[in-house]
Amino acid sequence: MLYNLHLKNDIYDAIVSYLFSRDNASSDFSHCLVLTPNYSFSYSLKKSFTKPCILPKIVSTDAVFQDFAIKNGYFKYLNFSKKAVLTLYNLMKDEKHCSIEEAMRIFTNLQQGKIEHDDSIHSEIYKKFTYHREYKEFKELALDLIFRDYEEVIVAGIYITDETSRYIYEKALANNCPIFIYGLEPTYDAAPEHFLYQTLNFQKEKNLGIASLKKDRTVSQLNTDLDPNFFPETKENKEKSQVRYDLRFCEESNEHHMVESAVTYLTDFYPDVALVTANYCLVKKIGARLSNKENINLIFKEKYTAHPDGIFLLKLLDTAILGETDISFIALLKHPYIYEQNTEIIDCIEDSIIRTTKSKQITQEARLFLEKTKRWGKGFLHAKNFAEYHIKWSDAITNRITCKGKRILEFIKKYSPRFTDIYEYRQVLSFFLGRQYFYPFTDNKRFINVFSPKEASFLAYRNAILLDCTEEDFQIRDPLVMLNLFHILSTKRSIVIFNKEKALSRLFLQIQHSCAGNYEIKKEPTQPIETVAVVKEKLFVPMEMLPKKLSPTMIELLINDPYKFYVRYILAIKETNSVVVKPGQKEFGYIMHKVFQGASKTHFSKEEYTRILGNELKIYATRYQYVKNLWLPRGLKILEQFATFHNERLGEIDTLENEKELSIFIADGLELFL
Repeated sequence: MLYNLHLKNDIYDAIVSYLFSRDNASSDFSHCLVLTPNYSFSYSLKKSFTKPCILPKIVSTDAVFQDFAIKNGYFKYLNFSKKAVLTLYNLMKDEKHCSIEEAMRIFTNLQQGKIEHDDSIHSEIYKKFTYHREYKEFKELALDLIFRDYEEVIVAGIYITDETSRYIYEKALANNCPIFIYGLEPTYDAAPEHFLYQTLNFQKEKNLGIASLKKDRTVSQLNTDLDPNFFPETKENKEKSQVRYDLRFCEESNEHHMVESAVTYLTDFYPDVALVTANYCLVKKIGARLSNKENINLIFKEKYTAHPDGIFLLKLLDTAILGETDISFIALLKHPYIYEQNTEIIDCIEDSIIRTTKSKQITQEARLFLEKTKRWGKGFLHAKNFAEYHIKWSDAITNRITCKGKRILEFIKKYSPRFTDIYEYRQVLSFFLGRQYFYPFTDNKRFINVFSPKEASFLAYRNAILLDCTEEDFQIRDPLVMLNLFHILSTKRSIVIFNKEKALSRLFLQIQHSCAGNYEIKKEPTQPIETVAVVKEKLFVPMEMLPKKLSPTMIELLINDPYKFYVRYILAIKETNSVVVKPGQKEFGYIMHKVFQGASKTHFSKEEYTRILGNELKIYATRYQYVKNLWLPRGLKILEQFATFHNERLGEIDTLENEKELSIFIADGLELFL
């Protein structure tokens, strides 16, 4: 039976009422499966079950195919659509057709069962492209198992748009399963390009009865537009068809507008959205706004009660995907799995890599430990058998992985030669870990996940909001990995929100240029900001001290703020965030430079110098005790050395000024003065 709703929001309540209204209805619906078009529909349907009950299995078609592929080892069908379009693109490239849009159009025709046999090129491509026929058989096999394994299957929100959806309707009709859709009216004359066209034809062809609900609406009142809850929005740009990236850049005039934009986008994209930022001050403001207005909470790791194995294995994988830096590597070694048994070695490694105090040299044992772990880490990205390297890398730094965790890796190792890239490997690993180690909250709290740019987990979400991020926040050394990361982001609906006062990095500027117009107009401040005219202090920089090559960023900084240019590029002292970065040698040099600058403007005395030094150290001393204990004596020692040098220099000048002239008489009567 075909159940037709006139309002899309009624479809969720109609399915719940259908389950509870039967004579033999109980509160246990575990025997039932509801097949949906996408994750958003599944999530909205789950929220409609307000009565206490055991929910049916609510799953989208993509999740069915992914689950079936992973469980049965069909890893080549993971992310099949992207691979298929690229394969078609490469085939067309050989035929002098280089348009990615053309490849996407042909793939859509293949899914809908259409092919232009009159076109010789397309016919030849159709013969070579055998993957689609195999993929069609794979999907039919997965759907057959669904209808076989569950006592009752409900099809919800799926229209006939291709061969797969038509097969779902045929299976539902053969098994006498109910179908719930909305907006279907037999008297409506849909055009061939309309999304209802094939569904109406199927209804007329099979002579399906329609149980229409809420018949008080007329045909003219029907909303015949494409339903975004059933079909994700696709942004078409006919004027500029060659759009490489699908990121949207949103430039705001101040932090207040950045928070407003982030709240708006997070609310629109909820629930399948991730917030990526390293600015936790903005996170607090956004969290307060979402909690008060939308009843949505921002969470970090509190979402899960996780077994340490799951966190540790994913942490290893994130380190391999996003690139290995000193900070991320030390953070990995500080994991309790490793740190508890290797405390002295890891402290020694941290002293030698990050901390600036050279009081302890790295020991031979620590050096071997470091070399061994980094060796497996470097080989990870280039290995064909990812799981094998994952096991060896885990064994290299800990022996506390449980048998269950190693069995998962051994199982994946069996199928790993079929993987094509590391992101498929992460998808498979997360699939198994999610069933073994991660236990989501069972209450009805609404939440959005917040990720650091160092975590690769945010790539699993359909939408991503990059708030106040630059390429430096991601800490990826390899530019190819960085470009690959943003290529993945371009396949999602991603928003980059930044402040116009903060210049974009060169990589973001390049991506922004490739967005082909996806750039939002900046907002002006709602209230005037009082400004005070400041005369910039001129700073003389000798030509021999200037770098030989200047980047656009360096030139702009040299023109607008020469003092910052001098500190950053001449003295090589970089400003850092005192909350996130542990202070080291660069921070100490930056403080000392500010102390000398401040002391030189007044009478240079020991008391004045000590006072200025103490004020500057307060920035870090409240958080890090060693700053006051180590840096204050070191700064006073530098003062003593400088005073000694300064006094010796003044003494030499006085000596030269007090020397008498030396005259030499030559035989012919000439006198020479020296």
